[in-house]
Amino acid sequence: MQTPPAEMIVPKIAGDWVGWARVAEGRVLTSGRALPAEPGADCVMSFGRRVFEGSSKRGLHAEMDCLQQARMLGLPLETGEFTDVASGCCLLCATALAAVGVRRVPAVDPDPDVCVNWHAPAFLFEDPLLCAGLMGDRAAHLWLRHLAPPVRRQLRGVLTGAMTRLLAGRWE
Repeated sequence: MQTPPAEMIVPKIAGDWVGWARVAEGRVLTSGRALPAEPGADCVMSFGRRVFEGSSKRGLHAEMDCLQQARMLGLPLETGEFTDVASGCCLLCATALAAVGVRRVPAVDPDPDVCVNWHAPAFLFEDPLLCAGLMGDRAAHLWLRHLAPPVRRQLRGVLTGAMTRLLAGRWE
């Protein structure tokens, strides 16, 4: 059986991912409000005794920046807790956090427009369990089984762009 070209797979993955993100929102526990933000940081998270200040200035949403910093030090990601955050997490950050085991966030911003230009650390797209938690079983299966690693690296930005536009109702 021949694999369909990536141009055909990406819209299917994006569509499945949108459905998963909307369902996955229910898995996240919130306090219903954002916490006061630290000066100079959009988000502060602790992982055990280590504390990380996340900033969207580094190319990721602040929550994903904290997650990436903790991952680079080999800390258990499921121990992540918010100590400060400027605003609610976007739906995709909340879903990504739930995928690694962080189920409690201060608030989820219901506006899909805050997900536009969302990027996540590459490890979420490569680990089969985390990928399934991030985008759901069907989308993860298509992503991991039908696209070779070099193609996935090349298309990750295209996929997240397509998915966030679809989530916001602006599919071209």
